[in-house]
Amino acid sequence: ALIAANPHITNPDLIFPCDVLCVPGAPPPPPPCRIPASCPPGFQGRYTVQPGDTMFFIAQRFG
Repeated sequence: ALIAANPHITNPDLIFPCDVLCVPGAPPPPPPCRIPASCPPGFQGRYTVQPGDTMFFIAQRFG
């Protein structure tokens, strides 16, 4: 995001003192989570999906 906000910097690996950069603001907060009323019997519990998670990653983590 920092590189995209500063297209005037032609080489992001080469910045100098006194270069002025545009710093992006904080990302907007995520929408509220949809929480099921309860998990079916026999389930371990709940897991709130985090940014970057995939079903594959979650399945590996919890078996």
